Amino acid sequence: RFLLDRTAEGREPAPDDAKQAGRLAELLGDLPLALAQAAAYISHTRLRLADYRGAWQRTLGWYDSRLMQYPASVVVTWQTTFEQLAPTAATLLRLTAFLAPEPIPVAMFEDGSDESCGTYSPAN
Repeated sequence: RFLLDRTAEGREPAPDDAKQAGRLAELLGDLPLALAQAAAYISHTRLRLADYRGAWQRTLGWYDSRLMQYPASVVVTWQTTFEQLAPTAATLLRLTAFLAPEPIPVAMFEDGSDESCGTYSPAN
């Protein structure tokens, strides 16, 4: 029901939406974060639920539960969204991932700052 409600205005409707939403929710493990991300993606891209589910299942091929600490539903939902980022945004996200859990200095993102070129030092 959540997927149907959250995507009602954004998705391309299909006669089997209720069935597809149920299947997709099951694939996502009924996890709230995965469902919210999927709904946002579906609405933004105006996909049919079945098309999103198919893309999600194709992406699942690279997931290895022996190596990854997160449920497949979260990993694949995140990867599907990540692939839609512009190259600069994807690079920025990768960069900030290396900084976690440290606070990210705002100066890194200011135009023209040397920090954005990799010369940032906490001593500066």
